[in-house]
This record gives sequence, C-alpha cells and structure tokens, in this order.
Amino acid sequence: MENQTAVTEFILLGFTDVRWLQVLLFVLLFIPYVSTIAGNILIISITLVNRCLQTHMYFFLRNFLLLEIGFTSASIPKVLFNVASGCQSISVAGCFAKCLFYLTVGTAEFCLLVAKSFNRYVAIYKPLHFTSVMTSHFCNWLVLASWLIGFGYVLIPLVLLFWLPFCGPNIIYHFFCDSAALLKLACTDTWLLGLLSFLLATGSLLGTFAVTVFSYFKIISMVMRIPSMAERLKAFSTCASHITMVSLAYGSCIFLYVKPIRSSRLDLSKNVAVLNSIVSPLLNPFVCSLRNKQVKEALREALRWIMRNMELPYTVTTTVKWEEQVEKALCRSEEDGILRMVEMIRYIPHQELVKISNESRVTEFILKGFPLSHQMEIFLFVLFLMFYLVTLSGNLVIITITLADYRLQTPMYFFLWNFSFMEILFTSVTVPKLLSGLLFGSRIISFTSCMVQSFFYFFLAVTEFILLAIMSFDRYVAICNPLRYTVIMNSHICSVLVFGAWTGAFLYVLGPLSAVAKVLYCGPNVVNHFFCDITPLVKLSCKDTHVLESAIFIMASVLILSSLVVTAVSYMYIISTVLRTPMAQGRQKAFSTCTSHITVVSIVYSTHIYMHVRPIESSSLELNKVVALLTSVVTPSLNPFIYTLRNEQVKEALKEAVAQNKVFLFYKNFIPNAVALNQR
Repeated sequence: MENQTAVTEFILLGFTDVRWLQVLLFVLLFIPYVSTIAGNILIISITLVNRCLQTHMYFFLRNFLLLEIGFTSASIPKVLFNVASGCQSISVAGCFAKCLFYLTVGTAEFCLLVAKSFNRYVAIYKPLHFTSVMTSHFCNWLVLASWLIGFGYVLIPLVLLFWLPFCGPNIIYHFFCDSAALLKLACTDTWLLGLLSFLLATGSLLGTFAVTVFSYFKIISMVMRIPSMAERLKAFSTCASHITMVSLAYGSCIFLYVKPIRSSRLDLSKNVAVLNSIVSPLLNPFVCSLRNKQVKEALREALRWIMRNMELPYTVTTTVKWEEQVEKALCRSEEDGILRMVEMIRYIPHQELVKISNESRVTEFILKGFPLSHQMEIFLFVLFLMFYLVTLSGNLVIITITLADYRLQTPMYFFLWNFSFMEILFTSVTVPKLLSGLLFGSRIISFTSCMVQSFFYFFLAVTEFILLAIMSFDRYVAICNPLRYTVIMNSHICSVLVFGAWTGAFLYVLGPLSAVAKVLYCGPNVVNHFFCDITPLVKLSCKDTHVLESAIFIMASVLILSSLVVTAVSYMYIISTVLRTPMAQGRQKAFSTCTSHITVVSIVYSTHIYMHVRPIESSSLELNKVVALLTSVVTPSLNPFIYTLRNEQVKEALKEAVAQNKVFLFYKNFIPNAVALNQR
C-alpha cells in the first residue's frame, strides 16, 4: 500500500523543452490571456453600468463572461508560471483543486448556455409571457443552479479519480491536470471509471446541446412565420452572438470529451484544449460587441462619456440634455427610433460641442483616418492591436535584458534601451487613438489634445534621429578607435549625449509647433489623417501659411539629412577600417555589431525622408497616411526582433535570462530598492 501511495506530486510536461520556443509560447499565451481578462471585464462593466442593458439576456451574458474568466484562469496562469520559472511540478491536492475548478466552470458554462437559449426561446416564441416567466428571481435561480449542477456533476467522478493509486510515472502529458491524462497514470484498472467519465461527459454535452438545438428550432420556426423581413432580421440579430458562442464552446469540447478516454490522442487533445482555454474566451468579447448593436452602442456611449470628461467642459447644460435624449432613444424598442437617434449621436454633439469663438476658431478636429467598411475597420483594429502589444512587450524585454545582464552594461546597449524606451512612447502617441477610432468610431479630438499629440509625435521622432546618429558615432569609436573607446564613451559622456538628444529635440520642435498652434483655423475641421500630423493641419488654416510651411520643410530637411550624413560618414569610416582587417573572422565580428543598427537606420530614414523631406503642398495625404502607419505601427514592432535576431549577445543574454529566471529576479530586487530609495 505504501508503494501505491508514493506519488505526492505530478509533473506537467507542457508543450516543449526548447527554451526559445517556451519564450515564444509565453508571449503568445500571455497577450491573449490579458486580452481575454480585459475584454470580458469590459463587457461585464458595460452591461452593469448602462441602463439599457439591464435585461435578462445581458444578465446571463454577464454571468457567462464571468465563467469564461474563471475557465481560462483555471489553466493558463499555471502554464505561464511553468514556462517562466521552469518549475513544472504540482501537488496532488493542487492538481485535484485545479481539475475540479476547471470541470466545474466548464460544466456550468454549458448549463448557462441552455439557460440563455431558453431565455431567447421565451422572448421570441412567447413574448407576451416573457416578463411573467423570466422574472429576476427565476433568472437568479437559473444561474445558481448552473453553478451547483456544475459542481455536483463533476465532484463524484473526480473524487473517485483521485482515490486511485498513483504509484508509477507521475508525468502528465498535458499543460494542466486533465482527467484523461490522469487516468492513464493510475496503477490499477480504470476501465469502469473511464466509462463513467465518458458517459457523464457525453450526457452533459449532448444533453445541453440537444436542449439548445430544440430551443433554436422553435425560435427559427417562429421567426420564419413573421411576414416582415425587417422584423425577422431584428429577431435573428438578438440570437446571433449566442449562436456563435454555442458553436465555439460545443465544437472543441465535443471533440475533447465525447469519445472513449483510451482512444484519445493526448498530443492532439493538448492543441484543442489550448483553443478551448484561451482562444474561445478571447473571441467572446468581440462576438458580444461586434454581433450586438446594443452592446456596440453602449461601448460607444461609454467611450464618448470618457472622452467628454477628459476634454474641457464646453457647455454643461447642452451636454446633459443630449445625454438624456440619447439614453431615452437607445432604450426604445422601436427600430426606427433607434436608427434616428444613432444619426443624432453622430452629428448633434458635433454641432453642440464645436463652438466657434468671435475669431471663428475651431475648438476640435475630426480625424478622418481610414474610411473603410465596418468589417474592415474591425480587422484593422485586431491587426494593429497585435502590432501594438508586440511593440510594447518586445521593447520592454529589450530594456529589461539590457538592464539585468551585466554583459550588456556597455554604451552600445545603454543607447539601445534608451532607443527602445523612446519607441514605446513614440508608438503610444498615435496608436491608442487610432485603435479607439477603429473600434468605437470616436474620431473627435479637441484642439488642445491635437496640438499635444502633434508635439509629442515630432518631439519623439526628432529624438529618434538624434539617437540613431549617436549610436552610429558609438559604433565608429568602438571600431575605428578601440583603444580609446572606454575613455571617450564613458558613462558620463553617454548620459550627456542621451540627455542632449532629448533636450535638443524638445527645443528643435517647440518653435515650429507653437507657430502651428497659433495659426487661425476657421474653416473645415476634418484632418485627413489618423493622427494630428502637421501636413494636413496646416492645409486647414484660413490664412496664408507659405512661410510656415517653408520653415517646417527646411527644419525637417536639415534635421533628417544632417543626422543621415553623420550616420553615413560614421559607417563609411567603419567599413574602410573593417576592410583593412586581415582576418575574415574579425571582419565578420565587427560587421555583426552594426548590422542591426544599419537595418533600423535604413527603415527609419527611408520612410521619414519620403514623408517630410519635400514641400508640404506637393505631398500626397493618402500615401502619407500609409507611410505614417508603417513608421508608427509596423516599424516599432520590428525593432525588438531586429536587435535580438541579428545580435548574438542579446540572443545569448535572453536565453540565459529565461533559463535562469533573471528577468523575474531583476524586478524582484529592483522594485523594493526603488521603493526604499523613494522613501528616503
């Protein structure tokens, strides 16, 4: 008996032992997990705050999204911890708790999907009895029953499972404590328990699925008898998001559990379980918002309220009046009333809030962005959001590695982490507003916010060029004057150079952008761009801006071309010095320290020269938008990969940091030290 109870912990095998693949897996799981938590919490908050969403349908939706948060949190945080720390063990008690919570929440989800289907059935098939049948008390009991059924349904088979003797290998071929993988580790015959688990899984999945299908069969038969096509579409629109959720949930779970355990392939089950644990919960917030007009309008209203509170209060009384009218209109049941008020939401606040002073000054602008279809805007939102998250995470990794690894405490990497920090700020100036416009249609920006955005965009762009020139000079000294490198590029000089880059850029753009802000804008206020760029702003002025345009063109040309000359001369000397090196290995080593910087320089200068080193009146705004999109979204996301894939030192430091958990130790020591220093 002692030999049969020897196993006290299990080892979760996970996906791979290759460290760089584990780092990639960590990023690919962490970003969707954070997005899942944020998206579901956002929808829950919107349905709680907005009065028009205080209905039974959204009550069930809130509880379902809460279950989704619990479902994905039952497995993904442990996977992330295992990948980051390298510790793959889990105690038997911890394994039982995770398995119990995972299956309880999963079963409760299917019960809640049935409750949502029944709610839609009553609302459409028996609308006159809806308020008497679906009372708040009854809805609360349905949700509570879903939790209790989920817990009671899986408790007995899991208790029987963990009573089994585990005396052999303790390696679970999965990324979490899956019941099918655990059954294969038992030292006794598990045929009967496997059959019981198969029957219970089949009964819960196919039983709830049959009820859902029956409800929608009745709904469809009822809707098809409606004579008006508009009323049919309206009825189907209330069910579209729920049908999508049902398809996502049942598709993967039926594959995982509705088959005998002995015939299941664990490697394929792991891949499907990843989709079930992270992809489906990630998609549900988008399904709820994109396929539901009421949720979309509530999200837009919440964003407008936030933006109004962030801007200067123009006229409080008229704002309150329109808020009341909007809220009343959105709560109407008539479709034509909603459509009329949607039009009023788009235009009337613009007429109320765009106040023209005695000098006819425009107080806000409308960013035209990319006039595309709504489906294309959603696609671009997802695409740009992924680029933005990759930019933030990638540059943060570069900053952390260069600060944590002692081998990277050199001037070259000092300039690199400053450049990565600047890239984070640069992309954050424009991309969040772009994402907001694509998702919610919020393209209004106040005059003050527009000028602040324009100032920081060009301030950080100028800092980028100066830093690139400094980094080129650093490589010149390191290769052409290696014996004097430590004397010339000491820590004091490097700090002064970086401080000079930020200060010089601030002073360089302060004058022309102050002049742009003082220009009179009294005509159209639609900026043909996705952010407040100088070129479309100047074209909106009511007065002659020829002198200002010439000054901006000259200053941009001088800055870009002068920094490019410094970079080109530095690399001309570098190449001539390297070519005189007798050993081919020495040449390759010298060039390897410059390849990543040369790549970044080529990308940055080519795009900015096209945009800014030509007169404003000859520039194409539509083409400028595309090129600006590359510099603001795509290029910052590529730089971390360029500096890691083309730099052996950074790659080695990254592998060692992940293997030895240096990144977490760095933050563990850095945060208390920073707090103690602040208290002093």
